[in-house]
Amino acid sequence: MKCRSCSKEIPATAVHCVYCGASTSSTSNQSQQSYNLGSLKSTTPATRGKRFVNLILDGILINILTSLLGTVGIRYLLGEHGYWTSWLINWVAIPFAYYFVTELAWSKSPAKFLTKTRVVTDKGFKLTASQVALRTILRWIPFEAFSFLFAHRPVGWHDRFAHTKVVDDR
Repeated sequence: MKCRSCSKEIPATAVHCVYCGASTSSTSNQSQQSYNLGSLKSTTPATRGKRFVNLILDGILINILTSLLGTVGIRYLLGEHGYWTSWLINWVAIPFAYYFVTELAWSKSPAKFLTKTRVVTDKGFKLTASQVALRTILRWIPFEAFSFLFAHRPVGWHDRFAHTKVVDDR
C-alpha cells in the first residue's frame, strides 16, 4: 500500500509510514505523539549488548547520584537520624526520578544517549507518563535486569508489561 502523506510504498500491516511517520489509519489519534519514524534507521529492538551496556552505564550514573545526593546530602542534613530517609532516597527516589525524568523528557536515559537507542511504545509512539512510571517501577522486580538476556528477543519485563521497546536511534 502507499502512504497517503508521502506516497511511498509501505507494508500493508504498517501502523505508521516508515518514511514520514504518518498514521496509516483513517482516523488519526491526535493524543499520542509519534516520532518521525523516517528519522529512525531501525524500529527493531536494540541488541542484547546495547541493552547490557545501558544497564551498566545507568547503574554507574545512579550510584554516582545516590552517593552525592542521597548519602552525602541527607546524612549531612539529618545526621545519623537520617539513615532510613537516606535509604529511601538512595534506593527509591533517586533511581525513580533518574529514569522517569529522562525517559519522559527525551525517551532516553543518559546511557541510551551514548548507545544511540531510544524507548518507544510497541507502536512507535512517544511514551506516556504512566508507561514511563510503570517501566521504572517494574525495574525493582528481583532479577528483572536479567530478564532480557534470556528472552528470545532482547525485551525485558519492564518493556513487555509497559508495552514499550528500546530501538536503535541512528
